[in-house]
Amino acid sequence: MRLGVDPANGDIRRISRTFKAKNRTAADKIVRSFLDEMAENPVQGSGVKFSVLAAEWLDHIEMQGRSPSTLDTSRRAIKNSIGPAFGDRPINTITARDLDRYYADLSTVGKLKPASIRRYHAIISSALAQSVKWGWLNENVAAKASPPVIERSNLKVPSLQEIQQIVNYFVEHEKMVYALAVILATATGMRRGELCALRWSDMEDGIITVDTGLLAINGRLITTTTKSGKSRIVAPDERMFEVLDDWRSTQNALASQFKVKVKKDGYVLSSWPDATRPMNPDTLTTTFGKAAKALDLRHIHFHSLRHYAATELLAGGVDVRNAASMLGHSNPRLTLETYAHATTDRQRSAGKVLGKAVPTLGK
Repeated sequence: MRLGVDPANGDIRRISRTFKAKNRTAADKIVRSFLDEMAENPVQGSGVKFSVLAAEWLDHIEMQGRSPSTLDTSRRAIKNSIGPAFGDRPINTITARDLDRYYADLSTVGKLKPASIRRYHAIISSALAQSVKWGWLNENVAAKASPPVIERSNLKVPSLQEIQQIVNYFVEHEKMVYALAVILATATGMRRGELCALRWSDMEDGIITVDTGLLAINGRLITTTTKSGKSRIVAPDERMFEVLDDWRSTQNALASQFKVKVKKDGYVLSSWPDATRPMNPDTLTTTFGKAAKALDLRHIHFHSLRHYAATELLAGGVDVRNAASMLGHSNPRLTLETYAHATTDRQRSAGKVLGKAVPTLGK
């Protein structure tokens, strides 16, 4: 029996059923019942496998200009987890209950945190939503699924003393480029990829132009736009440029030893003689983590330096819009929602300090 055309690939749908009957009359009755059943429950959507949809969706978002980081994360998630779970399933047979069971397994068996599970959910939901736009499905069942809720925890913002400890550690171990990276991140709030992509030609008249970032994907460094896709201006304190001048002298001295010169557009965070090779963002994160662990500061990660810069900006009275602009947030409300609690804590601490210097009504 023909059931129309599959909307995904144009194949003719067919279904067959074998049954036994005592006579022609009984057979006709069974056939009519079967036809009535098909009429009441028509085949919905496409029967193509999820693996086909996933491949088409990945190609689609790449053509749409999604970032290399997003593409890499999505491909790895599909290859390592989503594909093995749903790859061979026809997309019109996947239900919200199937997805909920998958998320439960990721939590209990895979021991994944809610944030990681929700990333998988976002990939599945986006792919199924695209299949609806293409006419492959009538609805996105992922919208009915229930991925785990992320409980918002308070940001762990390091103190200036803790950050100084890490800087001192790198200085003592003669890893000056890492000490500089920590100071730069603290003074500017720049992301690690933006810091690693920073060139000397990006600085002029006390201004840093941030318009690129670096990503490490499959062992290769890829230059991208900033996370927001927009260029921005950062104007750190003049003392930051004094530190940078000292580092430039160090780079020039190293270059002289190898009888080369630091390129005008050389990378700031580079230990290469002519500064033509940037630091790998993953190496920066790993090295920072090892230093923090050695100092028993395991609660501090490199991204914590960005949190520190943000809270200091807001606690210091910088308005949310300008703080968001410096940090590269496209939505100032995100800045406020993310750092409001940490900023309130800073204000309370300031209030306690001032309280010790307030006169009393004592007799």
